Amino acid sequence: MKQIFYLLLLTIFLGSCSTGKKVSSKDPMANAPEWVKKTPNDPQYYHGIGTAPKTAQMDFREKAKQNALSDLAGNISVNISSSSVLSQFEFDNKFSDYFRDNIKLSTKNYLEGYEMVENWENESRYWVYYRLSKSEYERIKKERIQTALSKSEGDYREVEKSIKSGNSAEAIYNYVKAIEKIKDFLGEDLHTEVAGQGQSYASLLFADLTSAVQHIRVVYPVNSIDVKRGQKPENENVTATVENEKTIHLSGVPVITSYSFFPGKKDDFVSDANGTFRIKTGIINSKRKTEYITTTVNFDKMVRETTQDAVVRKLLSNIKAMEFVLPVNIIPSVFYVEVNEKNIDTKIVNSHTLREINALLAGDGFTIASNPAGAGFILSVDANTTKSSERNGKFSAVLVADLSVTDKNGHMIFQQHITDVTGLGVNYEDAGTDAYTTLISRIRISVFPAMYKVIFKE
Repeated sequence: MKQIFYLLLLTIFLGSCSTGKKVSSKDPMANAPEWVKKTPNDPQYYHGIGTAPKTAQMDFREKAKQNALSDLAGNISVNISSSSVLSQFEFDNKFSDYFRDNIKLSTKNYLEGYEMVENWENESRYWVYYRLSKSEYERIKKERIQTALSKSEGDYREVEKSIKSGNSAEAIYNYVKAIEKIKDFLGEDLHTEVAGQGQSYASLLFADLTSAVQHIRVVYPVNSIDVKRGQKPENENVTATVENEKTIHLSGVPVITSYSFFPGKKDDFVSDANGTFRIKTGIINSKRKTEYITTTVNFDKMVRETTQDAVVRKLLSNIKAMEFVLPVNIIPSVFYVEVNEKNIDTKIVNSHTLREINALLAGDGFTIASNPAGAGFILSVDANTTKSSERNGKFSAVLVADLSVTDKNGHMIFQQHITDVTGLGVNYEDAGTDAYTTLISRIRISVFPAMYKVIFKE
């Protein structure tokens, strides 16, 4: 009876050492199988080993399985074929790694045909070993490629229908959809038959899409716009047209317009049923002689509206739409400046104020007229100094000035009365000259900015 009992104990002990069972030993890894310690090296299979701690907070078996499948997918090499569409683009190493990581993630999501070989556990952890036949993986991948190509070719047929009907915008959306269908295999040498001939399919899609985007044109109704600084153009609204190379008007095309005279401002438009959109310039206040309105097809928006896939978006960011530029010629405002200055009631012949005002206006791109007849604005300054006081050999003078701007029709558009300017000197005339120096600084620092703000509605 005792012998039978000891045999039972021995059987139980040996069973505890078998695969998939717990072991109890001073060394928790003493009886671990070789695959736990070192990944198997069988060239006919991809191998994946996963482990997880045995805690009550999670399903450790499922966690170990997921880790094993991630390891298996990570061991599947991702090679970019030299004849694939990816080889035609130049990417930095960071993106190349990003692309490979996404392929590995997709590989894990679509893993099929794998098998569990063994599992093993000790008191604290659980291990599981999966493998996948390389020949089986290649068979499944070929099936996936054919399925993806079939779906993508369906979108490509829609592209051809859109092009025949003249709907270039719809064709672009379908191109993006066709590329998204084969996104997991862009590193492969994909071939298909188009018009009875074998074609590198992905390269064909990218080339045709690039051509479709770059053949969309934005046509302005005029060659340029003329506008006086601080004013709106005579026709403030510019109606532009979106069309293809056959001059067919295209509706539903998103475009983005920027303005060199409004740094940072960008307007998003979508061409209407007639293929048009309207640009509103507003007041243009620029010191430069020429500014520009630039419009381009918002291809990035078209891609974002079609696909959420980051890899596809990154790849398609290499396709650049054409820019279409409308020059804006800034006609400088013409000023006539007249200065009537006196210092202690004595007329000043050589006016420093006049020279300073002319320099300020010219520096801001304005034209200075020699007579008021051809001027759009007349800037007048009337000023005089009076004696104030004398103390200990120091003399002071007070300056009063009126600065005004009228337009060519005689309407007053800016006026400033200045009474708080004083000067010091060794005599009253010298004190008055010092007051004019202060007036010039006042004009430069505060009066002119205030004048521009009123005249040009800055």
